[in-house]
Order: sequence, then C-alpha cells, then structure tokens
Amino acid sequence: FVTPVDGGVLYSGVVTLPNPCFNMSNPPEVKVKNPQLVRIEFIAEPTSEACIQIIEEREFSAEGLGAISEATIDLVFNERKIPAVTKILEY
Repeated sequence: FVTPVDGGVLYSGVVTLPNPCFNMSNPPEVKVKNPQLVRIEFIAEPTSEACIQIIEEREFSAEGLGAISEATIDLVFNERKIPAVTKILEY
C-alpha cells in the first residue's frame, strides 16, 4: 500500500518468506532517487540453524521522505528486482 504522509509516503505490504529459515530486515531500506522514483530494498538472510521451511507472509512498512504517491516503485529483494503491485490510499 502507498499512503501519503506529511513530508513523504508510507509504504506497507506483505512479503512471503520461507520461515523460520530466513530473517528479514525490517523496516526495509527506502531510497528516494527523486520524488517520482522510489526503490525499496529488502534483505533476507538465512538463519544458522537447521529448520523445516514453512512459507510465511511477513508485514513491512517504511517511510519514503520526499517521495510522491504516484512515484514509480522498484522492489528489490536480496539485490534482485521483483514485480510490485501497489494500491494508493488517499485520505
């Protein structure tokens, strides 16, 4: 979701991870290249313990200062670009 906030935009959503085998950085890093182009970077690292993989959805939220709600959003997961579906919420 993309929600306008004072001075920028709040990005929130769900990421699917094999859990509990991975830890995800939260919040993800938001890089505002310019007000129309935003890059959201997620880092997921495997845990050091042996585990049974269970797929889990994890929520995230992060603020992009200086971004606009109509910006193009690039989602990057462990340095790989992934397709994004966004929904703009206007209050």
